[in-house]
Amino acid sequence: MSDSYQLYYKNDKQQKSFQVLESLVSTRSNFTISPVFNEFKCDVYVLFDNPQSNIIAIDWDNTFTVHPKFYNKLIYAYLEAGFKPIICTLRGSDAEDVHEICELMDAGDVEICPTSGEHKRSYIKQKKGMNINLWIDDFFPGIADCDCDLMLKNGILV
Repeated sequence: MSDSYQLYYKNDKQQKSFQVLESLVSTRSNFTISPVFNEFKCDVYVLFDNPQSNIIAIDWDNTFTVHPKFYNKLIYAYLEAGFKPIICTLRGSDAEDVHEICELMDAGDVEICPTSGEHKRSYIKQKKGMNINLWIDDFFPGIADCDCDLMLKNGILV
């Protein structure tokens, strides 16, 4: 694991959801937010999706698990700002996986959404009836197809 941690965000910086993230990132000297898409330098992608939603989807593996203290603080910051953070993972819904997630989280009132390998965006919309304001994830292809509107409006062109 590198000492530096780079988050990619290339969208509206006036969004309250981004400002909550940016505020916490600014307290960490080794964390940066970059508007430059570079899948080889980026640790996490912050993708803006639906401005009407108050739901923030945070990935588990290789996102939350890399910096659990930071992500626990971020969850609390989102809760305080009136957002609804959830954990959205490609993992399955078996009890062992869910238990492991619950053990590392400080905030107990966060919904865990395991998709069992389905694209996260379609799973959340179709099976949970939710739209997401921000996706925070290390693997953007797990969220949706690479050529969809979400990726295009967030500057991801692969």
